[in-house]
Amino acid sequence: MCMIGFMAITACKKEETPVEKTTREKIIGTWKGESQTTTITGFPAQTTDLSFVNFEFLSNGTYVSDSAGVNAMTGQWSTPTNTSFVLDSLTFDIKLLTDSKFHIGLDTTVDFGPVPLAASILIQMKK
Repeated sequence: MCMIGFMAITACKKEETPVEKTTREKIIGTWKGESQTTTITGFPAQTTDLSFVNFEFLSNGTYVSDSAGVNAMTGQWSTPTNTSFVLDSLTFDIKLLTDSKFHIGLDTTVDFGPVPLAASILIQMKK
């Protein structure tokens, strides 16, 4: 009889569906740089190793960044929308955000002599 009562209780137990983290919740934490790829119209893409760069995005909207543990910088970050990420005064598009990968991109122009050229920057980080 005890077995039937136990089965009835467990059979009726409601399964909880996991709550999806918000964009902000996914970003909060420590991220390690992977690479930065800069593409300027008419030039080959340039990729820079960022494996020595660390970012810690805190829940209060501030961040700490350092290069291999030295030259620490601080600033502000925010997520005005689910697809945009503001780091100090620069607004990036969120290209990829998972629990372990964070990629942000920025489209801009650069002056190349008298001619402005389109440029894009992609920064890749991982946990």
